[in-house]
Amino acid sequence: MFSTIVSIGFFLFLYLLFNYFTIGSFASENNRINDETDSFWLDTYIDFIGLINLSNPFFYLKTFDYSSKIKLIVSIILISIDIIFWYFSIRILKNNKNIFVKFLVVVAILNGIITFFSAMAQGIEPLGIRLLFNSSYFFCFALLISIRENNFISDKCLYVICFISLLYNTCFIVKIPTNFIFYKNAVEHLVKNKKELPVYYYDDEKKIVPTEYQIPFTNKSFNYIHENKQPDYIYKSILRLNNPSIEFLDKKPKENTHLIIYSSEINHFIENKKSAN
Repeated sequence: MFSTIVSIGFFLFLYLLFNYFTIGSFASENNRINDETDSFWLDTYIDFIGLINLSNPFFYLKTFDYSSKIKLIVSIILISIDIIFWYFSIRILKNNKNIFVKFLVVVAILNGIITFFSAMAQGIEPLGIRLLFNSSYFFCFALLISIRENNFISDKCLYVICFISLLYNTCFIVKIPTNFIFYKNAVEHLVKNKKELPVYYYDDEKKIVPTEYQIPFTNKSFNYIHENKQPDYIYKSILRLNNPSIEFLDKKPKENTHLIIYSSEINHFIENKKSAN
C-alpha cells in the first residue's frame, strides 16, 4: 500500500513538472488568478469554513451566513456539528499507533493546508467537496481503519452512517429532478428551433431564484440562494451537455448574432411553455 501511494505521488509530481515546463504553471493557475482584492478576504473566509468540513461525512457547510438571526442560528448549529465530528475524530485517532494511519492523517492535513493556501492565493473558487476530496478521502480512510481496529463502532453502525450519507448527498445533488428534466426539454427544443447550433451563451437577465425554507414547528422561514438551482447554472449544464464546445460569455457581446443563445430567450420560451400547459 505504501509503495502504491509513493508511486502515485511520483507520477503526480511528473505530471505537475510537465505542466510547469510546458505551460509555465502547475495547473494553468496564472491564467485564472482572481486579482479582485475585494473578494480576497471573503474567499479566504469561505475557504476556512470549507476546511472545517473535512471531518463531516454527511454534509458540506458552504458558508457561515449571519445576514439574519435565523441563518445565524442555523449556521452555528451546522458548524457545531462539524466541531463535534472533529472532537470525536481526534479522540479516535489520538491514541492510534498504526504508522500507516498516522501517515494517512499527515497526508490529509498537509494536502488540506496546501490546498487552502493555494485557493486563498489564486481565488479561483471556494474550497468545496471536489477540491478537498483528496484530504477528505485520506482522513476518512484513516478514521475507518482506526474505528475497525479498536471496535469503536460496530460494522452495522458504519453501514448505516454510510447509507445515510449517500442518501442525503444524492438527494441534495439531485434536489428536484423533474425541474431539471423540464428545463432540459425546453432548452433542447429551443436549440433545435434555431437556424444553427449556438456556439456562444450569454446570461443577459442575471435572474436569481431564491429557495424558501420553512423552519419546523414555527411560522418563520428564510431564503437561501443555491448556486446549482439558478437558471443560469442549469442552462449552462444543459447546453454544455448538448454541445461540449459551447463558450460561455462573461461580457455582453457587441453583435447580436444567431450563433449566440441568451438566457432571456430560454426564460421567455419556458414562460410561454408553462402558460401553454
